[in-house]
Amino acid sequence: MIQSVTVLTDDIDGKTKTNVETVRFAIDGTDYEIELGVVNQKRLREALGVYIAKARRHSPKNTGHPKAGSKRNRVSSAAIRQWGIDHGYQVSARGAIPGSLRRDFEAANGA
Repeated sequence: MIQSVTVLTDDIDGKTKTNVETVRFAIDGTDYEIELGVVNQKRLREALGVYIAKARRHSPKNTGHPKAGSKRNRVSSAAIRQWGIDHGYQVSARGAIPGSLRRDFEAANGA
């Protein structure tokens, strides 16, 4: 029987944890995501909190141009997972792709 082990790593402190989650945010028209443990999630939310409290929500208008994360421009998760496996990464078959793997994939493939 083959078992799959998912190893989650906080992108800030590099520590392997069981409570790591993907956190998404955007600034200056660019969407970001990062894997963070509970402590670093709290730190990020506290750092942004003062700005969020004064900000208003914005819903982007449909400009007819694909966003950076749209299906037209996005590399499939399957392709990133396969690249990770081919390059020795521990990659889970499901769930969010760690930001570190996505960044390494993009750096290696000029994305």
